[in-house]
Amino acid sequence: MTIESKGSWVQMRNSKEQSGKSEFWRMLIFALAIVVAIPVSLWGQVATTVVQDTVYHANGTYATGTILISWPAFVTATGNTVAAGKISATIGANGQVTLNLAPNIGSTPVGSYYTAVYHLDDGTVNKEYWAIPNVPSTS
Repeated sequence: MTIESKGSWVQMRNSKEQSGKSEFWRMLIFALAIVVAIPVSLWGQVATTVVQDTVYHANGTYATGTILISWPAFVTATGNTVAAGKISATIGANGQVTLNLAPNIGSTPVGSYYTAVYHLDDGTVNKEYWAIPNVPSTS
């Protein structure tokens, strides 16, 4: 045991006991933080649908280019909040495009949709509105 004098008061402590208690509390707090953090990170995940398609020109040949996709904020049918946003996807060789999007069918507000603007290699620009189902993948 050590005795320390600090001004008008005296502090007594057992350094081994104090060290053991501190270590216990540090480990307990660390374990609780892990237990709380794991479920919170899982709750933050929004299930997505894989959207795959092949894009063609009007003459039937494969197109390449870019799709710009934007959406308003919405709440999915399963209750997950999706912030408004936008992404860009490249239309690759043989017209292939693959995206992961949160399903918006059954979402609120009603009428939420994705806006997809195609910019194709031949200069064509086309706009579509997408409703994404809550399934693993769609085309």
